[in-house]
Amino acid sequence: MKRNLLILLGALLVFLSCDFKGKKIQAEAEKAKRIVSVNLIHDDYHEIVNSIGKAFLYVYPSNLTDISASKLAEVSFDTKEVPFSINFEFPKNHRNLLEGKIDGRDSLIYYVSLAWDSNGDGKIDSLDIGIDYDKQFPHLDLDKIDHQIYLK
Repeated sequence: MKRNLLILLGALLVFLSCDFKGKKIQAEAEKAKRIVSVNLIHDDYHEIVNSIGKAFLYVYPSNLTDISASKLAEVSFDTKEVPFSINFEFPKNHRNLLEGKIDGRDSLIYYVSLAWDSNGDGKIDSLDIGIDYDKQFPHLDLDKIDHQIYLK
């Protein structure tokens, strides 16, 4: 009888020593938001009439060509000069937010897009400040904190 009571007491102590709170903290950390800073730079001077624009952060799996990119973040900005910086904030578990079926092992490609009527003519076209795809495609590496994107 004493032996059974000691075994039961030992099992109860082992059960109570389990770190359920630690697992909850780890799950919350996986859902924590991450900030990626992007510096938008330009070599030439351009007059900015409309200072309000939007920047978007997209992601897509590198091995799937028939899937559209998913928008992870959208940031509105107000600037009168270039260069300027924007910060994208998105959750670490963003794989769950992607459209379509992806495998957890699929590598992801992140890129930035702009929607900015910088000359104030009411339409976004080639006369506005935009991303210079000839210099560099606006890919982001999430292992880095700061990124540079060239504008034209």
